[in-house]
Amino acid sequence: MSMTMHGCVRSVMCGRGDTVHIRCATLPMAVSLALASMSGLSLAQQMPQTKADGAATEKLEEIVVTAQKRRELLQKTPIAITAITTRELETQRIDNLLDLAGKLPSLSIVPFTGNRAAPNLSIRGMGNLDSQTTKDNAFGIYVDGVPVGRGVGLAADVADLERIELLRGPQGTLYGRNTSSGAINFITVKPEKGFSFQQGLTAGSRNLFASKTRLNVPLSDTLFTRLAYMRSSNSGWVKNTNTTMPNQINFNEDDKEAARWALRLLASENFTADFSLDHSKVTYGNVFFQRMVGPTAFVGERQDSAPARIGLSPGQTKVDGQNLTLTWNAGDLVLKSITSSRDMKNHVHQDYIDSFTQIGDQSQDQQSQEFQAIGSALDKRIEYVAGVFFYRESGNEAMVSRFPAVPLTDSWVVRAESKSTALYGQASWKPPVLEDRLRLTLGVRETRDERSATKSFVFSSFDPASNGRV
Repeated sequence: MSMTMHGCVRSVMCGRGDTVHIRCATLPMAVSLALASMSGLSLAQQMPQTKADGAATEKLEEIVVTAQKRRELLQKTPIAITAITTRELETQRIDNLLDLAGKLPSLSIVPFTGNRAAPNLSIRGMGNLDSQTTKDNAFGIYVDGVPVGRGVGLAADVADLERIELLRGPQGTLYGRNTSSGAINFITVKPEKGFSFQQGLTAGSRNLFASKTRLNVPLSDTLFTRLAYMRSSNSGWVKNTNTTMPNQINFNEDDKEAARWALRLLASENFTADFSLDHSKVTYGNVFFQRMVGPTAFVGERQDSAPARIGLSPGQTKVDGQNLTLTWNAGDLVLKSITSSRDMKNHVHQDYIDSFTQIGDQSQDQQSQEFQAIGSALDKRIEYVAGVFFYRESGNEAMVSRFPAVPLTDSWVVRAESKSTALYGQASWKPPVLEDRLRLTLGVRETRDERSATKSFVFSSFDPASNGRV
């Protein structure tokens, strides 16, 4: 058993006493208790190697990534990529996309003003500023090779992460979903041959509590299963003092849970089947807006409480996914099939400084199928990736905006469907010159997208009213 205290030094430096400031990336004074894996990890394995004279020697950590569909060292991958390893995920307490804010170069993340479950993300300055059902992201988010179609729900935790990879720039010749700014890959831990159990607990100020449980069980010599569950909550950093209205929540308050079950079958020496189910849910109080100027502006550095006179009810997002990955390894050629289905449900309630409220409901379901061929030739001087991608998505969104002071009401409903098919490929040749430091790469892509959407204004008390279908 080992005890670790992670995140404390950084938190104490950026915090003041027991108060979290807006600019702080982590909650202060967080203390974690972790039970070491029963698979036999020891402290000696984590210590640097020593010479005969006792002096410590440092060795560059070798990080393996799969950004180009094959396992290769990060230092030898010829693309703009940053990887976060398992150890960094634990020490920096990264469990979802929002936790990456301020931690990776060229990546900017802030909560969406109307929905904390939908981060505003940009890579190299390109991204989205809203979460509309009819609008695709400029970036790609992948969970074990499966594209996530909507930005809503990306603030929910992902259980049992092994590493995260950030790729900058267009990725149309390596991935099924075409993106212009980049891609972020969430890679989870796969079931292993040995039995292991891990339990982590975290406690901190503002009623912070988190628990992570991981269990790996070999069912036979060729069949393994793995279960992970995590739960976290905090009371937020701006208290909602409205006690007259029912079902109220603090601003930025969170209650999260995430679970993942995975099964791996080694059917033969060359064939592997991976199946997984994942679930994430987050119940939250939305973003707080502080008045900075005007007769009702708050006097002081930061507001710790607000009455939310027109109310702030909890928002909630649920995400569920299924993934079946079949891999056949024939040495110089690897064939892979990725079949997936995901659905998302979101309810949001936002109070804009007691001027007006928005209550929205959004649902989305998607199915995707991808076939990949990853291979090499001529003693690995030629490496190639080719794929066929199919994607189908449908979504519904409804929003009601109320302006109590006027009073005015506006409500609308959107229904959307989309289909996408793509052929893509990329090949690299390493000629026997310049000590094999030259690499020539060619990529191609053909995409066909079909989409339809209708927007119906259900009711509007504005003059002139905007009722009707668009």
